Amino acid sequence: MKKLFALSSRWHLCGWILFGAIGFGAGWFLKPVESGRDLASNGKIPVRREGAAAPAGSTSSNSRTPSTIVARQSIGVKSRYMPEGGREPVTLLERLRFTFADSRGRMQEVQFSQVISEMTAADGPAIRDMLNEIARDHSVTMQRNALYMTWGELDPGAASAAIREDFPRYGQEARSTACHILEGWAAKDMPAALAVVNEETDENLRNGLFTSLIITFAGQDLAKCTQWAFTQDRADLLNIGRGLGWAAAGSYGIESGIPWYRDLPNDGPGGLKEAAWIGLSYVAQQAGGQAMVDLITSSSDLPWCKPEHVRSGLKAASARGITAGLDFLSALPPAGLQKVAGRLDTVFHETSFAEAGTWLKSKQASPAYDFLASEYANRLRSHDPNAAIAWAATISDSTLRSKAGGAQ
Repeated sequence: MKKLFALSSRWHLCGWILFGAIGFGAGWFLKPVESGRDLASNGKIPVRREGAAAPAGSTSSNSRTPSTIVARQSIGVKSRYMPEGGREPVTLLERLRFTFADSRGRMQEVQFSQVISEMTAADGPAIRDMLNEIARDHSVTMQRNALYMTWGELDPGAASAAIREDFPRYGQEARSTACHILEGWAAKDMPAALAVVNEETDENLRNGLFTSLIITFAGQDLAKCTQWAFTQDRADLLNIGRGLGWAAAGSYGIESGIPWYRDLPNDGPGGLKEAAWIGLSYVAQQAGGQAMVDLITSSSDLPWCKPEHVRSGLKAASARGITAGLDFLSALPPAGLQKVAGRLDTVFHETSFAEAGTWLKSKQASPAYDFLASEYANRLRSHDPNAAIAWAATISDSTLRSKAGGAQ
């Protein structure tokens, strides 16, 4: 029995030793990884700085720095945006600067916008200087826009002056923001906003500001803005008219903009009506369909309504069918029709000859009949010469009849 107990004790002892060894090994392998800093200080892991050579004999292809080094570098960058001594940011400027350390991307922009809403007009110059400093190593586009938009609501004069100083450096970005500020300013104080435009010496910036001012003014009172526009210097009419035409169609709807345009006095080439056409036709082309048809129908005889504009109207009308396209053409005055002479393949082509012929027979009393029948006969000649001659004979105008191959 004693021998059996001694043997059993030895087995228990061996078991405990084995269990302890297993436990110790498991504890070693399953032990939480120490920070890179501790491991480096214990000499267990060589910390390699960025750009340093890999340890001799190393075969790893991963050249990234350890996370601890990245963390230290990140803290170093963040410290530039934190108050001295690492204390919590308190002042408005400190809190705005801290948004660049506290977050990234969209969240950073949101936090900046939230904090800057607390600014006063007097804070503007200091915040602007801070952003110009940070801009040396960080994108501040959104933050700068947020500053100027908020500053512009508080003191549009000071904000506009600051933007004008920034314009040579930031170009289109500053121009776009300046235009937004001026629109808000004009809605509150049109004379003051106009004074800023008149004082601007940079032509590109002045043009953009002028357009923004006109869009705001016209949006408030189109009739009053139109009267005012005709009293302005002719050199400014391009920008004024363009903005006015855009606002008339864009703010009030193309169906209101076209009658407004039709009633504008024609002050000749380079005048307000020609300039307004640019803005109005842009809106009509974007709208397409009936908007373009209506605009060209009422304006095709104007010299600044180009052949390509009339063809755009014809294309829009013809999208609803051949007869719709022909109806559009029959409504044009002679000057408008001449702009598409020889270019009517949209309505006169091999598969449409029968339908177009039927339409023409019903329109012989139309003022546009001779022109359209001449164009039709010319297109038909290569397909059916005898039919083309017969159509030419129905044309009253001798010049058009001759061009269509009919008798003199």
